[in-house]
Amino acid sequence: LNGMKEKKAYRIEYIRAACILCKACEKLKPEFWSISKKDGRADLKGAVQERNKEGVVLKETLEINELQGNHIVAEACPIKCISVFHQETKKKVIIDPKDYKSAKLAP
Repeated sequence: LNGMKEKKAYRIEYIRAACILCKACEKLKPEFWSISKKDGRADLKGAVQERNKEGVVLKETLEINELQGNHIVAEACPIKCISVFHQETKKKVIIDPKDYKSAKLAP
């Protein structure tokens, strides 16, 4: 594998600076999301963090192989600061309107 990391099927992107502290993500998927004791914002467990020069976390990104309901978390976020992307097509993963538990790619 030459030290290259295998790209996973999906990528969760979370704009942490936009979080309004509603905790919907943690309530839906506590195995992926936790609430920071420092500032009350959500944190995506195991994510790569992008910080500004002051050290403030602006964005968190996590690659996953299976959705495990994170497309529902993205939809539940009231300000849509969580998105899930299909890595190969770069399209956003959304809830299938015919079956809210199922996912489909955005047009």
